Amino acid sequence: MSFSVTRDPGKDRVIAVFAGHLSDEDGKASAAQFSNAIGNDEVEAVFDIVDMDSYEPEARQAWQKTLWPVRKRIRQIILVGGGPLVRIGGMLLATALSAKLIKVKSRAELP
Repeated sequence: MSFSVTRDPGKDRVIAVFAGHLSDEDGKASAAQFSNAIGNDEVEAVFDIVDMDSYEPEARQAWQKTLWPVRKRIRQIILVGGGPLVRIGGMLLATALSAKLIKVKSRAELP
């Protein structure tokens, strides 16, 4: 699995890009990086899952646990692409965090 977490300098947006399978270990690492990128700001969370194949349940749980303390700083979650099973994980995360969810097919469609 590869992942990257970046802060969009032009917007209050943190972007995580995933490819392949997200392991428990990578889930914990990527969630920690994402939480650190949020800092004390209010942001949009963008999850680019176009190239993500699958994830371990523990990886999604790590994201949920790590983002829970900063959930009020997440204005909305935007899911970009992804297959049905991976999108379900994003929808579960948004529900657990009580975050508004937007789904788009590509980054070109980001609001």
